[in-house]
Amino acid sequence: MTIGKKGEKQLLVQCLNALYGTMVASLLYYKKFVKSLRSKQFKLNPYDPCVANKQVDGEQLTVCFHVDDCKISHISPKVVSNTIDWLRSEYESVFEDGSGLMKVHRGKTHKYLGMALDFSH
Repeated sequence: MTIGKKGEKQLLVQCLNALYGTMVASLLYYKKFVKSLRSKQFKLNPYDPCVANKQVDGEQLTVCFHVDDCKISHISPKVVSNTIDWLRSEYESVFEDGSGLMKVHRGKTHKYLGMALDFSH
């Protein structure tokens, strides 16, 4: 407990983990996520550091991400499923109330980061 310049009481704490929603937390998450992708031989796109690619079964697997929202694409649904399973094992935290489950949406149309993506044509 300290006293501020105007005489107000201030409680100072040191966080053991990054506080969600702060710039530091976002940067720490980005670094951890990129390290995970690189450990699986993904290469970051030199023009967009939130896009990672690798070749799987002779075809490109792409992960586009913004914080903890990902768009994964590959010609094989099985490769996408395997990638989702890996991400779940690395990042899914299920709490007692059931929150924390990753949500997966498949198909030709998606809403992603405020955009409507339509791959039906």
